[in-house]
Amino acid sequence: MRIALGASGGEVMWMILRQSLAMILAGIVAGVAAAVAAVRVLERLVTGMQPAGVSTFAMMICLLVAAAMLASFVPARRASRIDPVRALRQE
Repeated sequence: MRIALGASGGEVMWMILRQSLAMILAGIVAGVAAAVAAVRVLERLVTGMQPAGVSTFAMMICLLVAAAMLASFVPARRASRIDPVRALRQE
């Protein structure tokens, strides 16, 4: 719809990726908070448990962000290449 109203393919793609990144960052914040809480609980319950280091968290966050952005890129690319006339006929 936005392309039919004059937006470029790049603008549509960036909009979708920006929205995806906002959801990804919200998930990271919630996930890190839950992981820190889980580590504290498990340290009390399991004797001898060694918590994961900050580098492990950072590496996993980078990996998950990259995977999520790649998963968002495919639909964003498809949305940016849609024919406006065809999209309007569908609506």
